[in-house]
Amino acid sequence: MIEGFHEGSIENEEEPKEKATEKEEPKAEAKKEEPKEVKLDKGKYGEGFKATYWFFNGGTNQKGYKTEGKRPDLVKSTKVINFKNDGEFKKQSKDFPNDHFACEWEGKFWIEKEGKYNFFTRSDDGSRLWINEKQVVDNWGLHGAREKKGTVELKAGWH
Repeated sequence: MIEGFHEGSIENEEEPKEKATEKEEPKAEAKKEEPKEVKLDKGKYGEGFKATYWFFNGGTNQKGYKTEGKRPDLVKSTKVINFKNDGEFKKQSKDFPNDHFACEWEGKFWIEKEGKYNFFTRSDDGSRLWINEKQVVDNWGLHGAREKKGTVELKAGWH
């Protein structure tokens, strides 16, 4: 799961807004298996990731927004999580705000072979990444665009 929040804009920002990528550093040769699940559960993840967005009226004083118990303002599926700037978020809905929102993406991905993997988030304000319920990247807080990395050992299969 990836979550993030945004409280304000930085003018002339051209850096990626939110992205999660994986870079493989194989550790050991693993037996190649075909994915047991060919498609994700369309009821839960649609075309890749379930994207949930909450809109707020003000800032959080660098703490992030509390979404527990709050009804989402927008839920949809997305194939790719890569927002290059604030305008990319606005493409999600005509009602998407310029500032003061929280987001969460949930889904599964297939790992071909066991090994050590690096994951990155780049965000203007907070982002965190969990894999198998373990936090891998912590890029939380009120800040300009910055990238943080985390490394995790993964077995072959769905995560």
